[in-house]
Amino acid sequence: MKKIATVLSTLLILTITFTGFAQEKRRVFQGFDGGMMIHAGYLQGHIPSIQYQAKGATFGLGGVARAHLGKHWMIGGEGYVSTLRQMKNGSYIKYGWGGFLGEF
Repeated sequence: MKKIATVLSTLLILTITFTGFAQEKRRVFQGFDGGMMIHAGYLQGHIPSIQYQAKGATFGLGGVARAHLGKHWMIGGEGYVSTLRQMKNGSYIKYGWGGFLGEF
């Protein structure tokens, strides 16, 4: 957690510094964007603890939120959750991922 805070602090300081050196004086915060996304894919893998080979189509929902800093910088985060239905008996595998974004 300390490493994440250090990285975010460094990105924020660099963003403010670079924005301050711009020839035109502008506000640092320029607005925000983002939205929800439906996604689909294919997963195949082995689950060693139960000796099971999982495979099939995944479906899920996720999203992104970004704050625009200056003319070209964006920071924010994104996250997704996918579900893989198995064995036609109500079983499923659910997994998620996400993280911080820094875009230029």
